Amino acid sequence: MLGFGGPEPGCCGRRERCAVGTPAVKPPARLQCDDGWSPACEAECFAAAVLGGIGENGASLPRIRAVADHYRSVAKGFSPYTALTRRQASALETELARRGQPRPVELGLRHWAPWPADALRRLRERGCDQVQPLVLAPHQAGARWQAYLDDATKDAADLGMAFLPALPALTGNPGYLRAAAARIRDAVTGWSPERFAAAPLLLVAHAIPLPAERATPYRRQVEADAAAIAALVGHPDHVVAFVSAPDRSPVPWSSPTLAESLTRAKANGASEVIAQAFGFLVDHVEVLYDLDVAGAEQSAALGLGWTRAIGVHDHPQFIAALADLVMG
Repeated sequence: MLGFGGPEPGCCGRRERCAVGTPAVKPPARLQCDDGWSPACEAECFAAAVLGGIGENGASLPRIRAVADHYRSVAKGFSPYTALTRRQASALETELARRGQPRPVELGLRHWAPWPADALRRLRERGCDQVQPLVLAPHQAGARWQAYLDDATKDAADLGMAFLPALPALTGNPGYLRAAAARIRDAVTGWSPERFAAAPLLLVAHAIPLPAERATPYRRQVEADAAAIAALVGHPDHVVAFVSAPDRSPVPWSSPTLAESLTRAKANGASEVIAQAFGFLVDHVEVLYDLDVAGAEQSAALGLGWTRAIGVHDHPQFIAALADLVMG
């Protein structure tokens, strides 16, 4: 299982000399470990890696600091991502064994330990000489999707392991869609049909640069899955919204933003909204900040009631869908 990753306490082991510690030769600008950010720079190190480094003369430092501050504000500088995805991996292995098809399942992350190479070594120790990757992203954003596979393919070759074709993307998968719909129904338990129908359903995905959106099936997949989830819960008024775009970028990103969608809902007479980050398979820091902090605050400022459904996580229907994929 190949995922994005998130900072956890301790060194990630990415490199011999940590890029956010004291380097042998001080560059023009660097991250600091002693200025009140996370205790040992985990969040800053993670953000710097995701954003491709600090940039020339520290050009990326403001964005790195902003991202790290999100991690600090909602999760003490760390992320629940790894713990949540480990639960998915464990549940999948248990489900496969229950079905009489036991297979080892390990987790490898792109931006934090355990790395794909770590997962592959553990699979090798468990007797595997071939592996099949499952990318933990429901929608395919072109090069980003492929990057998960490229890293793991090289690591598998280095270990002499056969790397089988990736399992299909989860977009359009009935189990994934049913699990997302079930989480929404759980969030509105006790609501009358009239109240549910009157509250716009905001289905949230990760923004990507517009050129990438135009060159990949990403937006088409996102919109199709959102429509399917809304149909499963019987909601007449759903909106796709996007989060996590940088504040400043030389190219536009996916729209409308969550803030724009909330403003539109208020202008159209809504008194409350329902939101779900269905484009994320677990509610890690991006979701916790963009929805539970920023989204909730924006809703309150507009005088809108705010209800958020959690993501699929390890919902039994989602784990069953993963098992179906693995078993073909």
